Amino acid sequence: FESQGLLEEAVSHAFQIPDYDEVARLLSTIPIHYLFEDGGSLKIQQWVERLPRVNLLSYPYVVALMAGASIVNGNARAAYEYLAMIETDESVRPNTDLMRSILVRNESADHRQALRLAQKSLSANDGADKTLANMARGQIAVNYYRLGQLEDTDEAIIEMRQAIRGSDSASLTMHLQAIELQGINAVAQGNLHRAERLCHEGIALATRDGQIRSPLIGVMYTGLGNVYYQWNDLDQADA
Repeated sequence: FESQGLLEEAVSHAFQIPDYDEVARLLSTIPIHYLFEDGGSLKIQQWVERLPRVNLLSYPYVVALMAGASIVNGNARAAYEYLAMIETDESVRPNTDLMRSILVRNESADHRQALRLAQKSLSANDGADKTLANMARGQIAVNYYRLGQLEDTDEAIIEMRQAIRGSDSASLTMHLQAIELQGINAVAQGNLHRAERLCHEGIALATRDGQIRSPLIGVMYTGLGNVYYQWNDLDQADA
């Protein structure tokens, strides 16, 4: 199953043996963007909670992944507890710094500290994990925006979009999220025409041959509706 890319089936059989170290090894191969796939974070939580602590601690990346799953599932307390388990492990420093950046932003709205942590994550990653690096760039952009540093926000988003490559679902999701924030930032700068163009760009990216490629197309239409609302074009906004 693993050799055919059927990870969930491989994990299921490893549990049936049971071979918990094999389960932990399999989970260590999960890319971070799995957290944001349909049901991904809940599956990770269910798997990790069945693992004995000794097997879990042998794979710090899996602990970091579980911290991320806890954040996605809305359990900040559990996320902090998992991060404490790998606090001194430098092998996953980019992951832990990014998770702490998200937690600080969400829990205390300390955007300066969240920004510093996201920047540390990006610097420590050094391009090793492109998805993680782009997640850090996204956090940097969001925190700049929250701090009112709109030009810095634009620069961070442009860097993020330039770094995103490929047509896989993770790249598409991050690209659309970047366009969404870029559009919000354009509205904040009073550049509604640019925001309109960005929304149309996102809609085009989220569709192909008339087929919807991402549910984030709804976010793009919402942004476009807001632009028309700002122009007092209520018929277009409602459409």
